[in-house]
Amino acid sequence: MTTAQRIQTNPTAVTAIGDISALKQAIGSTKFMENAVWAFHPNVGEVFYRFVASGSTSEPQIFTRGRNGPLLGEPFVECSNMATATTTTGTKIAIFAIGRVHHR
Repeated sequence: MTTAQRIQTNPTAVTAIGDISALKQAIGSTKFMENAVWAFHPNVGEVFYRFVASGSTSEPQIFTRGRNGPLLGEPFVECSNMATATTTTGTKIAIFAIGRVHHR
């Protein structure tokens, strides 16, 4: 991927809830959004899941149906061969891309 096709964490070496939203927004306004899917290691999914406490009254839940529900409204797959280090600069911890398969 080119630099323009990636979302870097801000600040460096920290993963934040805003990084997830920025990644989704990178393709969110395109015609491909309906076919998009997240991919990340199960450990990274746990980090994402814990960003918003279940009893929060100020932030919406990013997993709208609990731990196994969609992330920001989009499906995900867990890939055990992806990176798990969410605070190491340059590590690719999640992918949000076109890839959903429709079964009829």
